[in-house]
Amino acid sequence: MKPIYIRKETNNGIRKIMADMPYLVTYKKIRLPKWQWEEGLYVPYKPERTNVDFEKYFLQKDKIINEDEHHYFFNFPFKAEQFEPVAV
Repeated sequence: MKPIYIRKETNNGIRKIMADMPYLVTYKKIRLPKWQWEEGLYVPYKPERTNVDFEKYFLQKDKIINEDEHHYFFNFPFKAEQFEPVAV
């Protein structure tokens, strides 16, 4: 699976946070450290509809399915081929 980046649009451009890939592949959930979470984080994806290029899946507080002392956990409702390729 190729790396997946969580993004945040800022005044200076787009900030990228690499998703925890071993956890994502094993459990099919996004694990994000609490210190990295902020409003406006999203994952760009290509929906199954053919007439749309990309949409943003926002990681909001109401989408948190679980949390521990250091991490938030979000569902991962996509296939790997639905993600936008990213140049690092």
